Amino acid sequence: MKFRLALFEQGMLRAFKGELIHIYNKREGALLNTGLFKELRSKPNVEERKQSYLDSYDIVLVNDESLEIPNAVLHYLTSKK
Repeated sequence: MKFRLALFEQGMLRAFKGELIHIYNKREGALLNTGLFKELRSKPNVEERKQSYLDSYDIVLVNDESLEIPNAVLHYLTSKK
């Protein structure tokens, strides 16, 4: 990924030119013309590997954005029996 810095005459940063990934710019377009995008596209996605996860782990969370299950597991593991 290539980008250039646009500097004032005093050497202070004024702007970035070109594609730049930062915390507010995590969209596909920022990676589109990079070698990293091609590498990421060739990796298998979660659905393709779901059965291997189910075979390998005791718990597999799918489409659960809450922390209810991880918190319940932690509570169980840390509670006095």
